[in-house]
Amino acid sequence: MVKLSPKRITAFVPVSLQMLAQDSVGIEAAIRNDIMKAIAEKVEATILSDNDGTAGPKGMFYNVTPTSVTNFANLTGVEAAVEAANVMGDCKYIVTPSAKAALRNLPMSAKTTRLVMENGEIDGTPAYVSTLLKDTTNSANILYGDFSNLAIGQWGGVQLD
Repeated sequence: MVKLSPKRITAFVPVSLQMLAQDSVGIEAAIRNDIMKAIAEKVEATILSDNDGTAGPKGMFYNVTPTSVTNFANLTGVEAAVEAANVMGDCKYIVTPSAKAALRNLPMSAKTTRLVMENGEIDGTPAYVSTLLKDTTNSANILYGDFSNLAIGQWGGVQLD
């Protein structure tokens, strides 16, 4: 069981009198969209971090030793390890831009010209790129799992003060 506790996220959007004078009708929607985008980026960056939970929520890379993926066999080994942990849902990949570049140049084997990542998929599994997922030293990060099991608790909505 995971204990959820509230954390706060704040966003700051500078508003000038000139901005209000130029577009008073759509400015509120633009400001709200900017705030919502900033909050979504912060939540994603926190989830994909190695935060230890002392200054905010724990990240998915907290206390995790990444597996080195240098060939297709390593990648299928990661999938097998996830499935051995009874994660059998709709698994997907999240990769850094540098991991995407490496996988798009990595052949599945010496006997084929097929690459590990083609058409936004890694061996037929959807792969999403996030610049908020950070590379570690000498390694491009890749996440694999059923992210529909990720729970984010929210207490209340966005409040503008």
